[in-house]
Amino acid sequence: MPAPVPPPAAPAGPSRALSRVGPAARAPWPGPRLWLAGWPLSRLLLAFGLAVLLPVGLLMAWVAGHEWQAARDRAVAAQALRACTATLRLAEMASRERGPTNGRLGDQSPGLPDPVKEVALQQARHRTDLATDDARQALAAWSGADADRTRTSLEQAVLALQAARHEVDRVAAHPPGERPAADIRAAVAGMIGVIPRLWPPLNQLAHDAAGADPTLSEPLTGARLAAELREVAGQLGSQFTPALANHQRFTELERRRILHLQGRIDQLHALLEVHLDALSPANGPLPASTSTTAPASGQAVPGWASAFSADGAGGVRDEGLGEGTLGGWLNQLSLAPPAAGPSGAPPASVGLRGGRVAPPLTPALTPALTPSLTSPLTPATASPGAAFPDSADPAESAQARLAAIARARADMNARWFGQALPLLDEILAIGSSDGQFTLDAAGFAARYVPQMEPFLVLRDRLLDEARARHAAGAVQARRTTLWLTVCALAIVATMAVGGWLLRRRVTRPLTATRELIVALAQGDLSRTVPPAAARDEIGDVLDALRVLKANSQERARLAQERDVLIEQLRAQSSTDFLTGLPNRRAFFETAERECANARRHRRPLSLLMFDLDHFKQVNDHHGHAMGDLCLQAVADAARQMQRHGDLVARIGGEEFAVLLCSCDGAAAASLAERLRLRLRSLGLRTPAGEPVALSTSLGVATLALPGESLDAALQRADAALYAAKNGGRDRVVVAPDPEASHGRTLTAPA
Repeated sequence: MPAPVPPPAAPAGPSRALSRVGPAARAPWPGPRLWLAGWPLSRLLLAFGLAVLLPVGLLMAWVAGHEWQAARDRAVAAQALRACTATLRLAEMASRERGPTNGRLGDQSPGLPDPVKEVALQQARHRTDLATDDARQALAAWSGADADRTRTSLEQAVLALQAARHEVDRVAAHPPGERPAADIRAAVAGMIGVIPRLWPPLNQLAHDAAGADPTLSEPLTGARLAAELREVAGQLGSQFTPALANHQRFTELERRRILHLQGRIDQLHALLEVHLDALSPANGPLPASTSTTAPASGQAVPGWASAFSADGAGGVRDEGLGEGTLGGWLNQLSLAPPAAGPSGAPPASVGLRGGRVAPPLTPALTPALTPSLTSPLTPATASPGAAFPDSADPAESAQARLAAIARARADMNARWFGQALPLLDEILAIGSSDGQFTLDAAGFAARYVPQMEPFLVLRDRLLDEARARHAAGAVQARRTTLWLTVCALAIVATMAVGGWLLRRRVTRPLTATRELIVALAQGDLSRTVPPAAARDEIGDVLDALRVLKANSQERARLAQERDVLIEQLRAQSSTDFLTGLPNRRAFFETAERECANARRHRRPLSLLMFDLDHFKQVNDHHGHAMGDLCLQAVADAARQMQRHGDLVARIGGEEFAVLLCSCDGAAAASLAERLRLRLRSLGLRTPAGEPVALSTSLGVATLALPGESLDAALQRADAALYAAKNGGRDRVVVAPDPEASHGRTLTAPA
C-alpha cells in the first residue's frame, strides 16, 4: 500500500521514493518551471552525452565520407591507369605493325612474297590483336563517366585498323612492279590513321586518372607525349616507304609532310622536356642530353592537352599559337613551302630541320649505328604485356625511378635525335636528288625502327612512376585512415569509459531500482535485482528488494506447482494409465465435438470398434502381465497407424474405439483391414520365448448425416463388431446403413 505523502516541508526520503510506481506519483518540482524540470536524471545525462557525441559523430562521419570518396577516387584512378596502359600498349603494337607492313608493301621479290616478311607481318598483327583484347577488357572494367563513348572510340579505331589491313593486303597482292605509288601511299596512310583514333579515349582515360589522383598528371602526360613521339617518329619513317619501295624521288607533298612531322616532333619533344623537368622540382630538373628543339629562355610552353590536338590526318591543329610562340615557329618551319630549285625541283640543301642536309654517314658514324640499326627487330617480337608490368616495384625508391627516367631520357636524345635523324637526312637528300637509294623499305625499317625504342622505354619508366605514385598514395591514404580511426576510437573510448562510470555509479542504480519496484508492484518477477555498486542507501534498498523478490518468487513457485498438479489430475482423469490412450470419457467428449463439426460442414465421419479375440485365454495361459504387454503393443500399433486428426481410445478391457474424421465407409473399411493385418503380425512372445498369437475382430460404421447421433453410430459399430465375432472372429464387418437390414463382411480369416 502506498505510504502517506509527507508534508511539503519534509525532505523526500527513501520511503517516498518507494511509493512512486509511475510518472503520475511524481511530486511537483519545487524550483523554476523549466522545460527540463520534468526530465528524469537518466534522460538529462543521456541528452548531455548526445550533445557531446553529435559534433564528434558528425566530424567522424565527414572524415569517413572523405576517406570513402578518396578510396573511390583511387579505385577509379587505378582502373583508368590500367586502361590507359592497355590503350598505350595497343597504340604501340599498331605502330609496330607498320614496320612489317611497309616491308611487305616494299617487297620486290618476284613470284611469291618473301616468307620471312610475311611471317613477321602475321606475328605483328597477332600481337596487335592481343593488345586489342587487353584494351577491351581494361575498358570494360573501367567505370568512368564517359566509359561508353570511350569504348565506342576504341571500337572505331579497331574497325579502322581492320579496314587498313584489308587495303594493305589488296595492294600487296599485286606484283611488285604493278603496285601504284598512290595505292601504296593510301595503304600507308590508312595504317597511320589508326593511331590518331586512339588519342581521344587515351586523353579521356588520362584525364580521369589525373582527376582522381592529381599526382598522376605529370607522369601520365609525359608517357602520353613519349608515346605520341614514338608514333610521329613512326609516321615520319612511313613517309619514306613509298619512295624507297618504288626507288623514286620524293614528291613535293611527301617533302611537305616530312617537314611537317619533324616540326611536330620538335614541339612534342619540347613539351616532354618541360614535363620531365617538372617531375622532381625539389631535386632540380632531370639530367638530359642536348635536345634538338627547346623553348627560349623564359618562354612558356603550353600543355599538350590544351595547346594542340591530333587531327584526322595525323597533323597538328594549332589553337591560338602566335608568331612569337613555339607553335607559330613550328608552323613556319613545317608548313611553309621550301624554295624551288632548278626546274621546279626542291632544293637539295633543305634537310629535316630546315637547314643544310646532313652529309652522308661517315665511316666514323657508321659503326656507331651498326649495332642498333642493323639488329633484328627483337623488341617488336616481345609479348604485348612485356613492356607494361601491372604494378611498379614497391621496393624501388623514388630516386631510383627518377634515375631510370633520366637514363631513358638521355638514351632517347642520344639514339633517335642524335643518330636516327642523320640517317633520315641522308635518305631525304638522296630522295631529293636522283632517288638512287641503297636501301629498300624493309632494310630501312630494320635500321630505323630500333632507334625508336627509347621512346617506349621512357614511356614505360613514366608509367612505372605513375603506378608507384598511385601505390604510394594508397599507402599514405591507408596510414591516414588508420591514424584517424585510432584517434576516433580513442575519443569514443574515453567518452564511453566516462559514460560507463557515470551510468554505473549514478543512473543505472537509480533507474534499475525504480523499474524493479514498479515491476514488483505489477507482479513481474522476471527482473533481476542489480548488485549494489557501493554500500550506500541504494545498496540497502536493493538488498530489501532482493528479499522481497525472493518471497514473491516462492509464492509464485507454489502457485505454479498447484497448477501443474491440477493439470496432471485433469490429464489422468481422461487417459488410460496402462496404454496411454484416451479413456472412454475423453473419447466420448471428443467424438461428440467432432460429430457436431461433421454435421455442420457435412463431412464424412466413421467409427471403428475392435477388441482382441480370446483375450481371456491369453491372461489365463500367460498371465496378466503378458496380457498388459499385449494391450500396450496393440495400443502402440493403433497409434502408429492413426491419421492426423483421428482419435484412438481404450474404452474398456480389451475393447478399443477409433474416431475417423473426414473418412467415408470405404476408406474406413480399408483402414480397418490394414489394422487387422498389422495386429495379427505383431509377433509377440512371452519372456520364455513362447509365441503369443493375437487376432482382432473389427466393426465399422459411418455416421449417417445429417440426423444420426453418436450413440446410434456407436451401437451400429458395436453390432458390426459382434457380427464379426459371431462370424468366426479375425475379420472386419461394415455396419449397414440405417435403412439397410444386413451388414457386409469385408474379410474372412485366411
